[in-house]
Amino acid sequence: MARLSPPDLIWRDGGVPFSERFGDVYFSGDGLDETRHVFLDGIGAPDIWRGRGDFTIAETGFGTGLNFLCLWKLWRETAPPEARLNYVSVEAYPLTVVELVRAHAAHPSLTGLVRELCEKLPPALGGYHEILLDNRSVRLLLLYGDVEKMLGNLLASIDAWFLDGFAPAKNSDMWTCGVFAEIARLSASGARLATFTSAGDVRRGLMDVGFAMQKRSGFGAKRESLAGALAEAQEHPQSAPWFQPPKPIEAGAKVAVIGAGIAGCNLAFALEQRGLSVTLYEAGDLPGAGVATPPAIVQPRPFSGDDANGSFHAAAYGRATKFYDDLERSGHNVWLNRGLLIFGRDDADAKRYKRFAMSNRLASGAVDWLDAGSISERSGLDLPIGGAWFPSAGSVESDKLRRALIEGVAIKTGTQVSEIVRHDNRCRLMGPEGEVLGDASAVVIAGAYASVKLSGFPELGLFADRGQVTLFPPSDATAGQKVPVTYGGYLTPAASWGGGEPLQVLGSSYERIADPEIMDWQAPRASDDDGNIAILAGRLPALAAGLPAKAASLVGLRATTRDRLPVLGGVPNGAFYRQNYADLCHGPDAREFLPASYRPGLYILAGLGSRGYMTAPLTADVLAAQITGAPVPQPRQVLEAMHPGRFLIRDLKRGRAGATIHKISEE
Repeated sequence: MARLSPPDLIWRDGGVPFSERFGDVYFSGDGLDETRHVFLDGIGAPDIWRGRGDFTIAETGFGTGLNFLCLWKLWRETAPPEARLNYVSVEAYPLTVVELVRAHAAHPSLTGLVRELCEKLPPALGGYHEILLDNRSVRLLLLYGDVEKMLGNLLASIDAWFLDGFAPAKNSDMWTCGVFAEIARLSASGARLATFTSAGDVRRGLMDVGFAMQKRSGFGAKRESLAGALAEAQEHPQSAPWFQPPKPIEAGAKVAVIGAGIAGCNLAFALEQRGLSVTLYEAGDLPGAGVATPPAIVQPRPFSGDDANGSFHAAAYGRATKFYDDLERSGHNVWLNRGLLIFGRDDADAKRYKRFAMSNRLASGAVDWLDAGSISERSGLDLPIGGAWFPSAGSVESDKLRRALIEGVAIKTGTQVSEIVRHDNRCRLMGPEGEVLGDASAVVIAGAYASVKLSGFPELGLFADRGQVTLFPPSDATAGQKVPVTYGGYLTPAASWGGGEPLQVLGSSYERIADPEIMDWQAPRASDDDGNIAILAGRLPALAAGLPAKAASLVGLRATTRDRLPVLGGVPNGAFYRQNYADLCHGPDAREFLPASYRPGLYILAGLGSRGYMTAPLTADVLAAQITGAPVPQPRQVLEAMHPGRFLIRDLKRGRAGATIHKISEE
């Protein structure tokens, strides 16, 4: 994610914004009448969404957001209360909040909507940015970057299009055959289209990709405009058919989520927000019942490039901090501490964080490099070295957060799901004694490492990592600590999470466990506590020397992957993959292969590792969008990088995949 160039605005009489870059106005007159005539009437709004629960519109050229704001207002006035609007818009030169407010100063009917939009407007960083409006009933997905590239990486089914931007003669990159091809690829059957231009090249280009086009009256000085429709959605070759996602489930379907960890709780929340009926199955107790879970660190992972790994972790960090802020505003006090200091595990690692802090990879003010004096002031600790300061990061009260996410969700605790079978075109959940626990249209396995056995797909690439944290009462050396610090391990400020005495958390050990069902990993070990202290002593010896006697130790398991990306999506049909993709090692053209096959109705969300509280909100949003058929708020290459079958595909390409075939249980 890189910072984008400004729009280069000047303001004409009447407050109309004019782009010096393209030599054109953003809208004519006050803009409202133009938008209503050309775009809203052009797609047949509001009749086009009558009787629809969900509706998706895409736009080329967000500009001042005028089209979006006018449509949002009309949606508020005409759509049923339970309906949900998805709006996708591409913009290469986003306006600032100040510019947006000025552009709409002459539109008092939009003032409230403008204010809500500006409160959540993302920074001008390239990539995908989803914001939730109108109590989460409106989702605006802003794609900041080149229009053809952004649309080419989008996974969505679009019901209507606004083709805006500047005139073809002024901004030809917005009106290419490549852009038209992506519009056709993304369009659902019956998709409508409207644009202010009547240029012959545009009309012919859209007709070439399948749209039936007609001329309409234009607005103002423009004598004509265009509208069109696509009769049937078209099949398009997939560059990687083994990663083609499964078909979405029906609207209002019943979904079972297995596991009430941070992944499962976030997913239950995301699915409920999309109108699905969710039941959460948990083998243990509710979060917070019994032994309290220690605070969780929300810590960014530094990245240097725009590959899938880097762009995902950047987006995940931004999504998590904003999501937890939204929960705070809704009355859930989930943050324990705001602000995080990262020193790196050694001097070489610290230099990496310094380069990251000095780069333009995050929004202005999101990260800073502080010297030792400034560090000590921010942290409340006497620290001899500099580090990276992340003001939006921090620690959350994990049990309180999970309880907030599952308010109103149907939950079955003390319920061990041992098998998932297909019965009457539904997924049936079975218990250890063969008893029927429930059924659903779809099941999402979110049970960390236990997901491997339950999925019936051993090639998920998941590892079980044992972790032990050490709990201390505050000491003289740490009593003033204000924010968590990380250094290869981490130390949190004293807090009374779980209602007990204030404790500090020192973590965490890492140990790969070959088989958690066989190995006794749950008992705390004094050697692991000693190891946690030794890591602290190696980086911040004064703090380690001042620690009092430990109060307790806690042990848990993390599910991790070797590429440090989660596992997310439909569970592949392993037999199909081995049979149909075995020739990948010979490198034939991808179009010769059949599209991916999945276990019907079965999905997985696992492998979040030690940064689960940072990655869970975004991964849950991504999977929920995939399950429901909404626009996916991450690009295609990120979805492919997290695909559950990616490790099997890599082995097949290298000719190293085994021949084991796991049968799908079917009644």
